[in-house]
Amino acid sequence: MTHDAGRRIVPQHAGQAFIGLANGRHGYLPTPEQHRLGGYETWIGTNVVQEDASVILTTQLLEMLAELKKP
Repeated sequence: MTHDAGRRIVPQHAGQAFIGLANGRHGYLPTPEQHRLGGYETWIGTNVVQEDASVILTTQLLEMLAELKKP
């Protein structure tokens, strides 16, 4: 997950640690904006996800985290 994608999650869940993987294509999750700008994280062969994958995954993660907060 990139910094931009992570910024959607961290403000809503302060005090929790989020860990990402590096040095591998499975760790790259550029935002749609980053896809438009380009860069090695978005190259075919380096990136194997659709352009809105970061939006889908962060939305799902926020929903799951909200479920954990329910009494």
